[in-house]
Amino acid sequence: MYTYERLYRLCGENSNESDIAHYLLKNSSSIARLSVKKIKEDLGLSKSSLHRFYNSGGYSSFKNLISILNEEIENKKFIFKYSINYKENYSATPAVTIFNNRQIEIFIKKLSNTKHVVFYGNSFEIFFFKNLCQYLFYCDVDVSFLDIWNLNKVYSILENLKENDIFIMVETSWRIQGIYESSLNQSHIINLSIVNEYPFQKFYIGKADCDQYLNYYNINVPCKDEETASKSLKKLNYDLIKRLKMEVK
Repeated sequence: MYTYERLYRLCGENSNESDIAHYLLKNSSSIARLSVKKIKEDLGLSKSSLHRFYNSGGYSSFKNLISILNEEIENKKFIFKYSINYKENYSATPAVTIFNNRQIEIFIKKLSNTKHVVFYGNSFEIFFFKNLCQYLFYCDVDVSFLDIWNLNKVYSILENLKENDIFIMVETSWRIQGIYESSLNQSHIINLSIVNEYPFQKFYIGKADCDQYLNYYNINVPCKDEETASKSLKKLNYDLIKRLKMEVK
């Protein structure tokens, strides 16, 4: 989960890690057949360099990294094909997306009293909040994203957040309970039980059948598939900006 996105961001840096990330994504069509020996020969790197790479990303081994990355790539291919077929067959006008007003009110209140927001989760879905991020920036709120390869750096950022700062996780393909449990057993994603103990504010935007789970406030996104999820997130982005402007007045 989120391996592909973290590698993609890493490609923009100038380092051995960036070279490895670029190599893996460039060879994504044959990722399942890649070996440590092959990468060492092609990139001229030592085995210890590769070990540091996958270890800093939270992966137990090179095989573990490749297995997870391959699964994500295959899933993305499936979603892409599904999306094309869905758009070709979709003709009905989608229902108006209605959000839980109580959940939105809590979120707006917290956003109105913060100076630092960090986003984590599905990078594609977080992109739908770019206008909200811009608006928060204009309101002197620092906005950052945790799609960072080195998990130690991620936890370092989280440790420095203050009580009124906000952690926002976006992932409409999971319920908070499911991804929370999953994070306990997958070392390459942020452990949400650790995040749960920090004093800052925590929100989960996705499928939610309750207003709060442990210390995470939930915002339910009505969606049946990727297409309706995208439309709901776009509307949520618009609604949040509108409500924030009213709050400021």
